[in-house]
Amino acid sequence: MPEHPVNTEVTALVRDGYDLIAEQYLAQAREPRPHPRHEWLSLLLERLGPAGAVLDLGCGAGVPTGAAIVSASHRLVGIDISPRQVELARKEVPAGNFVVADATETTFEGSSFDAVVALYCISHMPRDRHAALFASIHDWLKPDGWFLTCLGTRESTGWLEEDFLGYGGTNWTNSYDREQNRALLMGAGFSLERAEIVEVDEPNGLETWFWVLARRHRIGER
Repeated sequence: MPEHPVNTEVTALVRDGYDLIAEQYLAQAREPRPHPRHEWLSLLLERLGPAGAVLDLGCGAGVPTGAAIVSASHRLVGIDISPRQVELARKEVPAGNFVVADATETTFEGSSFDAVVALYCISHMPRDRHAALFASIHDWLKPDGWFLTCLGTRESTGWLEEDFLGYGGTNWTNSYDREQNRALLMGAGFSLERAEIVEVDEPNGLETWFWVLARRHRIGER
């Protein structure tokens, strides 16, 4: 497999990589431990009105993010490229609506969601599609809607992750640095309410992510 595979190969790598580790990934997600995901998701949920519509891109097995969204009485749509992850999500969060799909090729009507969440997934999507994806997310959001994501912090055209997350198998990651990510989000029409570099002590080692809580501009505001 080439170091910088074409998009179809990326899709297969990411799909198969997450299929392979689905049960282990779920077990890790269930572990009760401090994690910035909880703080940032709480910041989002505090800003949503009652019974909102939330899209979770790269939803995985639905735990803990999708479960928290449903527990807060919101309507959840989750999509993931991994069929096995979606299968688990339907069991773990039966109140959610989960679909196997590629986020970069998904379409929704404009102003469909009060919030979109994309955690630990955009780095697995070819970065030449990030600008278009951010523009689509902006369109899918209602005016004043919210976007919560975590993105890479360094410039990388792509690399193969062997023994992915310490669970075996291979995955693929790429990213822009923080300033380019900021520029892409703002270029898509978002204002960044909070954006920080956060270190995460994961079971497989220390990771650094650019966490962002962004808002779709109000109509007529730029």
